[in-house]
Amino acid sequence: MAPRKNHTARASAVKYTKRKRTNNQQLHTGETSNAAPQGEITLSQPPKKKGRGPGKVVDSTADIADRPVIWPIGEHEFTCDGDAWKIVKSITRLALNYMPSPLRSYHSFDLQTKNAVEKAFLERFTYREGEDPDRCREVLDGIAGKRYGEEMNTARDKCFKAFGRDIDKWKGMVPHWCLNAKYWHELCDIFGTDEWQGLSAQNKSNRTTSGLTVSHFGGSASAHQTQKKLKNLLNGTEPTKEQLYLHTHCKLPNGKSPVLAQIEASIAAASQPTDDGDSNGLVNQSNAGTTIQDNPFDVNSFQFTNKRAQDVYAQALSSDKPDEVVVGNMHPNLQVRTKLTKQNPV
Repeated sequence: MAPRKNHTARASAVKYTKRKRTNNQQLHTGETSNAAPQGEITLSQPPKKKGRGPGKVVDSTADIADRPVIWPIGEHEFTCDGDAWKIVKSITRLALNYMPSPLRSYHSFDLQTKNAVEKAFLERFTYREGEDPDRCREVLDGIAGKRYGEEMNTARDKCFKAFGRDIDKWKGMVPHWCLNAKYWHELCDIFGTDEWQGLSAQNKSNRTTSGLTVSHFGGSASAHQTQKKLKNLLNGTEPTKEQLYLHTHCKLPNGKSPVLAQIEASIAAASQPTDDGDSNGLVNQSNAGTTIQDNPFDVNSFQFTNKRAQDVYAQALSSDKPDEVVVGNMHPNLQVRTKLTKQNPV
């Protein structure tokens, strides 16, 4: 009978270790170029990873009835009866995948390529009947231009954090949305020029030192999406401009939105046991009878995104036309039509 392994031998046995996948591996796409705008191209899909990843392109469909109906509600936004965020995600991926050459801006695309982007987009969505096609095209180009630039900045920032100013190493981090690695290599050469570096530094200085920027915590969520979220939390009650502004421009010391904290406090108060021992719990709880707006905000505890955001709020509360003050100073993506309730100035 063979002797049993001792404790030391068992402890030193080779263990299986899962191979760790790196997200910065070079995308091997060769030197082939995209097909002509008239032809078909294979759209890229983002790599799988933990957490919230990049958006995917909605699958195209030959049946028009299966395509979500969309309509414009602003200069840079469409909406629909379903998941409106899928619209922006699809436009972003299409604009990037149809890059005709190493261009830093979508607005530099030729008309033929932009037409191809819209054609591919309308294979996935359809404009609502009666909508002006030219107006819809303007909104589509506006979203594509904004998101194209943001994705380009994100890719560039990742390269800078990983390799500093080493442009040669940047070329090895081809973004997943770039179908032609050669285009990214040429863009990296542009990013490495002294002219571009100087322009980038000047633009950054202008944004941070002008004092006119009103930063917000809205992230990629648009005004319409934020408004719908708050309306849902308020059980169908339209949020005021004050609630929308405070939700997107300031937070409490614990990092939570003061509006969400106020709603949660109201729900908690409504769910407290009554005199007869019954509890108005969250299962059958309705916020309809809860007056959220009647609870004053403690503005002294707010942490605004910057001094400009705080000054705008104080100016609005002391103005005879607070709505105009807030709308005029909010980011274009956060301008919606609600009312601001006047309270004591900051």
